[in-house]
Amino acid sequence: MIEFDTDGSAMLRFAGEIDVANAGRIPQQVTSALAAPVPGVVLDLADVTFIDSTGIGALIAARNACVAAARTLRLARPSSQVQRMLEMTGLDDIFEVIAF
Repeated sequence: MIEFDTDGSAMLRFAGEIDVANAGRIPQQVTSALAAPVPGVVLDLADVTFIDSTGIGALIAARNACVAAARTLRLARPSSQVQRMLEMTGLDDIFEVIAF
């Protein structure tokens, strides 16, 4: 079931670890969300406890899917670990980060 943000964007929530074992679920779920007539996708990352380079790659793949579909991708409330990885990789300038 897809939840929706106040602007009608699809809201996808992730928790726990995002690593080589499960990172593929991010682009898969984003692609599914883009099948709906939504203006964009919001990834709620507040409860993510760990993200590795595969997880970062999955976020980039999700962003690319949104760009290809002419939709937005925003990261909501990234945990401190996710925020640190975004900053270390320079992707904090690429992704729009929002707070609720």
